Amino acid sequence: GTVVRLYISDPDAERLARAYASLLGRRDEIESIFGEKLHFRLWTYGATIEKRRYGSDGLDERNWPELRQEMIDRYLRLRDAIDPILPDIALV
Repeated sequence: GTVVRLYISDPDAERLARAYASLLGRRDEIESIFGEKLHFRLWTYGATIEKRRYGSDGLDERNWPELRQEMIDRYLRLRDAIDPILPDIALV
């Protein structure tokens, strides 16, 4: 499978929780721009927003061009969904 992921981290747990809450509060907007549902997770020292694709055989080189293009497309869509809201995210 493949995955595209935004990872944010902060040693300050409260600041990380605020940043995550800000992203989670914009989930509908982020997913609307991205065009698919995303998985949001808060960890001890970081948070992730990701989209996984299961079932593709990444070991078969014949699949690489399609997988590579799909990963690039998802990366660009995630960037496009996150970039406009970064100034509003509570990172400090």
